[in-house]
Parts: sequence; C-alpha cells; structure tokens
Amino acid sequence: MGDPVPGYIARWTMDDGTAADETGTYDGTWAGATGLTTITGKVGNAQKPTWSSTTSGYAMTAASLPTIKGGLRSLAGWIKVHSNNASRWFDQKGGFSITTSGGSVYLCLRDDTTDNTPFYYALNISAFGTSDTWAHLGVVSDGVVTTSGTFAIYINGEIVAPARAGGGGTCAVTTNEFKINGKNGLTSYYADVAYDDVRLYDFGLSSTQMAALYAMG
Repeated sequence: MGDPVPGYIARWTMDDGTAADETGTYDGTWAGATGLTTITGKVGNAQKPTWSSTTSGYAMTAASLPTIKGGLRSLAGWIKVHSNNASRWFDQKGGFSITTSGGSVYLCLRDDTTDNTPFYYALNISAFGTSDTWAHLGVVSDGVVTTSGTFAIYINGEIVAPARAGGGGTCAVTTNEFKINGKNGLTSYYADVAYDDVRLYDFGLSSTQMAALYAMG
C-alpha cells in the first residue's frame, strides 16, 4: 500500500535514529548536550531526545528549508509529551512555531518579513492526552500572518481550531532552518517530547488527508 498522503516537501520518519529526510533534500542533524533514544513509535520507530532542562537537551536541525510565504502549508506528525516545560516542539522561519508554556501550546504563524510579529493560537496542553500518550498533531495555514489569515489545527485526525484567534506576541527566529525539539538558531527551549513521522507540505491538507495520516498509527 502506498503512502496515503504523498507530495510532502520533507518527511522525517524517525525510524533509524538519524535525521534523514525521506525525500533526500532536507536531511538534518541531531545535536546537543544529551542524547537520543530510539523507541517504538506509531509509524515504525520514533525518537526521544534525552531531556535535562530547557537549556540542556537534544534537537534536530534541517538547514535551508524554504519559507512558504503567502500560500497554503501543512505540518503533521506524532508527538508524545513526557513533561510540560517552556519549550518548542517545532520552529521554522517563514513557517510554523509550536511552543509550550504554562500549560498551553501556542501555535505561531510567521512570514519571512515579519517574523517577530506573528499571530498565534493557544491550546490547553491537555488536548494532547495524558503524559506519555501518543497524539497526532496537524496544522494547516494559508500563510497569511494577519487577522485575515486562517488556519486549522487537528489532533488525532479531528479538527479542534477552525479559525485564527489571538494575536501579537513574539516568537522570532533569525536563521533559515527547521528545528524539532528546540528554538531555531539557539541551543535552548529543548522539550521533553518524543517524535515520529514528521512531515511538511507546501499545500493545505484536507480533513480527509489529516484523518488518513492519523489512521497510519
């Protein structure tokens, strides 16, 4: 059986303990002060960075990933939260930033010219289930970082936020890279989270496609 949602611009399966992109274009590297453990995931194996603190951990960086300004884009992947701290699960210049703080998960949306003035949506972290439970996260954005833009958030194949809310705040980045489990351009904001089958698309996934990705696990 083929992939239910092909066409991704990057896919990190997390199967073999490397940061290889299945397309071969955006291979990344894992680095930091701690280490990495291969665990059983939802789609094959997964990776659990060893966490010591928000300033001592492990993160994956894929450089030169293109910004996707003014157009549809999607992120999807499996996450398993072990503990909540002020950290970033995903961070991309000209794209998504998903940050946790104070029991909330903040989705920041940026473009490549106003990266420090994003719009965001806050979601209670309890929406991702109990500690050490896998959840599938999906985000679709039209790439417009103003109140006229729209996005959708999916958890376990179900839409939970059909329209933008909130705004302001800062989640600036300075380097053109995509980072998993840390803050773009820095060695900080490490998360105590495991990851599996992380994908980026340069088009908007439908609810049917998000449900199909969730069904893979």
